[in-house]
Amino acid sequence: MIPGVLLECSFVEFLSFLLDLLLLTLLWIMRLMMMLLLPLFLLLLLIFVYCCVRHGG
Repeated sequence: MIPGVLLECSFVEFLSFLLDLLLLTLLWIMRLMMMLLLPLFLLLLLIFVYCCVRHGG
């Protein structure tokens, strides 16, 4: 009886640990993507504005 309960508890702890790890990994990946995509987005925006200004004026 006791070993089964112990196993269940450790399994639940393991699942929560995996969930935490997954969330941390997702957050880290999102932060990395933001760091990589934000400059790219700004660069594209800059090029777009530059083209608009050149063609407009």
